[in-house]
Amino acid sequence: MQSTNILSFLLICIVITASTSCAIACDDSDDDLSDSQVSEVSSTPDYSIESIYVECNDSFITTMEYLETLNQTGRFPEESDKTPLCFLRCFLHKSGIYDEMENVIGERAVEIGWVDSEQTIDECMEQMVGSPCQKAYQLVRCVTEHNLKRPSD
Repeated sequence: MQSTNILSFLLICIVITASTSCAIACDDSDDDLSDSQVSEVSSTPDYSIESIYVECNDSFITTMEYLETLNQTGRFPEESDKTPLCFLRCFLHKSGIYDEMENVIGERAVEIGWVDSEQTIDECMEQMVGSPCQKAYQLVRCVTEHNLKRPSD
């Protein structure tokens, strides 16, 4: 059951919310996220996954199908599309898994049930290379693939 909760981390927000109509596309240098787009990190339980999804999807529209594919396979169907990668970066910031300096807060990932231990985060951080949005995607992809390989409880 625990693995279902972990895999549902991103999917919950999708099922609950509808897509919004505003988008800011990522260009080739997706390092240009404004402070207002990613710096309002909240690690309080009052900041819901739904509100994080809505806020990030306002800037980086990512379809339900994309996120469902990620949750089911560990990968996006089109890994060169930077918009969903930047959506994940925003999501990690807003959920408190990233701090304002883009350090990964493993303790927070365990606290919200995304991973069982910080060891998973440490292992996945080794795969984080490239632009900030690519790094976010690589982290999420690694954690998701790890969770998909775990036996069900």
